[in-house]
Amino acid sequence: KVVARCIENKNERFFTQLPAGVKAAEFCRSQFLVEDFVGGDQLTLGDLPGYMQGAGFLLLLIGLVAGASAVGASWQTGTITTILSWEPRRIRWFLTRLAAVAAGVFILTLALLLVFSLAIALGAALRGSTSTTSGWIGDVGATSFRIAAVAVAGSLLGAAVAMIGRNTAAALGAVFVYMVVFESIVRGFRPSLGRFMLGDNIAAVITATKTELYQDERVFVVTPVRGVFVIAAFVVLIGAVAAVLLRARDVQ
Repeated sequence: KVVARCIENKNERFFTQLPAGVKAAEFCRSQFLVEDFVGGDQLTLGDLPGYMQGAGFLLLLIGLVAGASAVGASWQTGTITTILSWEPRRIRWFLTRLAAVAAGVFILTLALLLVFSLAIALGAALRGSTSTTSGWIGDVGATSFRIAAVAVAGSLLGAAVAMIGRNTAAALGAVFVYMVVFESIVRGFRPSLGRFMLGDNIAAVITATKTELYQDERVFVVTPVRGVFVIAAFVVLIGAVAAVLLRARDVQ
């Protein structure tokens, strides 16, 4: 269309004078390249790991909701009383429930990532670029595993908090207040404490990159390895509290 407009307008708009011996159509085509109309931000299959990382936090939220629902529903419907009437060992039941939630969320996360990847691949094949780099498959696999592991951790946290609060909504509300409100306030006053918070460590694990926190001209680094240990510490600590309360409280 641009070339046609150039030919139609001739020397009125696109150029001041047509070179001697050159036809308007030839001249106009020489003035416009295909590259001039192709955006640099096209969908590229090689960027799939980055796209997956962007979706990682949504999958973490799905895992959190799944975990909280799996345990909170037992309290809200009263089925936990029936369950414990034939399974008196509460801790064993709780650990079994956590294991089932973790396995289910892990499989679900990988399945969703597969669907997401296929959608990106289709879009890249139709309207983008399918070019990749060496090691791309390994990067995609590692990113998928990290996101699935973080989603599992989120489901375990949701299940543990739901066990403490005996309610799904209470668990989701508590996690939301902690991560969005409390961590933001603490990070605002003491940025260095971010290395002990869930948000910064989850981001480090999902992206597999170091995060630098600055305070009083000092630099604090959050590494993916540190993130794994901090997240695991949260899961173990809150899970232990939930187990102790389950064992001590009346379930009637």
